[in-house]
Amino acid sequence: RPFFCQVEAVETIIWLTEVAPSLGKKGSRFLEEIEDASQQANPDLSRMALKLATGAGKTIQCGICHGPDMRGVALIPPIAGRTASYTMRQLWDIKQGTRVSPLMGPVVANLTAEDMMHIVAYLASLPPSEATFPAP
Repeated sequence: RPFFCQVEAVETIIWLTEVAPSLGKKGSRFLEEIEDASQQANPDLSRMALKLATGAGKTIQCGICHGPDMRGVALIPPIAGRTASYTMRQLWDIKQGTRVSPLMGPVVANLTAEDMMHIVAYLASLPPSEATFPAP
């Protein structure tokens, strides 16, 4: 099941590629403005934004253990809403072997630094799980 921001990213792409062109001059002008702004700022910005919004398709494995909303399942901790720097550090340490995790080791073994950047940006964009504390 895709995550909310993944659905939003796909719907935006569909609108930009299918709906906007069918709007005639108005749609063409809109697409030209987006393209011009993207070329001036960063030619790969649209591609990068899509990868960051979706985790570049690398978050499916995360959801298997951490749950579809990344808020944790049973003893598997939540990863939604954690800071990107925190999550990147954890992934990096596991990949380098300075943090040993029999479960996560195989998952991160083939990730590149760019893959990890996309994953942590996506996870940081999610709402964190609500902390529950026992009553005093």
